[in-house]
Amino acid sequence: MKPEYKRGESEKRKRFFDLTDDEFKVLNYFMNNISVGEILAVRELESLFGLKDPKRIIESLIEKGYIERGNGCYNLSKAKFPRD
Repeated sequence: MKPEYKRGESEKRKRFFDLTDDEFKVLNYFMNNISVGEILAVRELESLFGLKDPKRIIESLIEKGYIERGNGCYNLSKAKFPRD
């Protein structure tokens, strides 16, 4: 079954072809919420997307360089997503 994406999201999905669908959902969450507390991120990812183990997915994105761990929070990587 082909995943459903919001308008324009399929183009964004093509940019991140190396990610699983769950990894893309989590990355998209962090693209909309650049910095989120660890506890809140896990709870929201479980409730909004129904993810069973969001910590594992976040760890995978950290290993791939898309997300960074701060002091009690997760941040969208400045290296991959430069901000002014």
